[in-house]
Amino acid sequence: MTEAEAQAFVPRYAAIWTAGLSDDFRTVWHENGPLNHPMLDRPLKGRGIPHLHRMRRCAASDQAA
Repeated sequence: MTEAEAQAFVPRYAAIWTAGLSDDFRTVWHENGPLNHPMLDRPLKGRGIPHLHRMRRCAASDQAA
């Protein structure tokens, strides 16, 4: 990833996260690309990111209630 690609990636990723568009993570992350997440004990493949996002949003809404 080039510097320019990284600069474009971050706001796009943040917008998807904020809007709650879990399935749109497939547009910015390769399905086999690893995500090293501090809450997980092993890398998560890109195809699992939409599911992780849905679970985290659900957990956050449960905590807010």
